[in-house]
Amino acid sequence: MIMPVPVLIERISSVCTLCPGDLLFTGTPAGAGMGRAPARYLAPGDQVRTSIDGIGEMTHVLS
Repeated sequence: MIMPVPVLIERISSVCTLCPGDLLFTGTPAGAGMGRAPARYLAPGDQVRTSIDGIGEMTHVLS
């Protein structure tokens, strides 16, 4: 990771209230898709789905 987790929490909590159980999704650095063979990048219309057993699922469609 580029920044340590405590720094991310400090920065995010300076602009919004974090509550117990909140999840922080950090993603990957720019260019991570080029490391795949073949290279793969997200494109408009792609869906990103994350889930945690027993909690639920989120789906985001890229625009």
